[in-house]
Amino acid sequence: MSAADTYHEAENRAPQILAVSYTILSIVILSIVGRFYSRRHLLRAIHIEDWLALLACVNLTIYVILYTFMTTLKFGHHTSAIPASNLKKLFLLSACSRLLYPPTIALIRISVLLFMRRLCPHVCVHIAVAVLIILNILFSIISVLLMVLRCYPIAFFSSNEIGSQGTKCLVDDSTVALAIPITSTSIHVLMYFVPVFTVLRVSFLGWGQKAAAVGLFTAGHVATMLSLYRLPAVKRLHNGVDPMWNAASVAQWTVYETGVSIILASTPSLWALLSNTMKKCGYWSTAEYEPKSPGSPETDWERASSRFPTRPVSMVTVPLGARRTPRDSYEELFLGTGVDAEEPRGSGRV
Repeated sequence: MSAADTYHEAENRAPQILAVSYTILSIVILSIVGRFYSRRHLLRAIHIEDWLALLACVNLTIYVILYTFMTTLKFGHHTSAIPASNLKKLFLLSACSRLLYPPTIALIRISVLLFMRRLCPHVCVHIAVAVLIILNILFSIISVLLMVLRCYPIAFFSSNEIGSQGTKCLVDDSTVALAIPITSTSIHVLMYFVPVFTVLRVSFLGWGQKAAAVGLFTAGHVATMLSLYRLPAVKRLHNGVDPMWNAASVAQWTVYETGVSIILASTPSLWALLSNTMKKCGYWSTAEYEPKSPGSPETDWERASSRFPTRPVSMVTVPLGARRTPRDSYEELFLGTGVDAEEPRGSGRV
């Protein structure tokens, strides 16, 4: 055996896969815990989008468990270095991980869309959100069905999937594999316009605050870039050369995209928690707190605190068209405590 062949067999992406997977998963779990803590103690309510984010976190955990078990079967090595007895198991586990991708990404996006719907009472936003939710559900269902049922007899869970040996296929596997992330990226781009329009329609924010809010709510589109970076790895996987080695690269990018999407989807709640914590610690104070005597101007502490009003929310009834004050702006945006359009006209929540 030549030195080149020895090096080829010794190459191993398993340590990198495990390091990336466990690091991302740890950050995701912390972000989900922070999200639920923020919702429970600041908003005093947990909504369906929070549970969807938790379910996406569970799917990511299943990803990591699958990849961990696959590395014990030499996943991350070149295909030629993997024993034939392990390949069948690896193809089965790899197929299961592929099936998890569309539902997980769809759950994250639906979570963001439901938050936006609850935040903004405008009918046009509700229509856009409903259309995008339907698109995400269809994307998830159709993607899974295409992957499983595109060939007869079904060969998706066996090693015969590479090359489709002995099967009749309606669509080439590489076409399906590329169409799924491309469609997912397109939905990401369409979702960009919902938070932009939502924030711009909020009347009580200045343009500086609107720009900051748009930047925060659209930060999740970093996941769009990760989805684009994932495409070349998917294309290499289905070129018929060294599939297990290329599958390891796809696995890393899948964890990146899924994990970062969950973290960024939780950013508004985490920002509210961070702001509230900093305010309590006196981070925003520019001077030591001094008790104010009657009739004296407000202190720097009070002026700073009023800019970041992430205090626990009290539920009161206000007219549907009532104008919000700037003091409530960050609460409503980051915690989603604006008027819920589903409530009867003449009542709402702040």
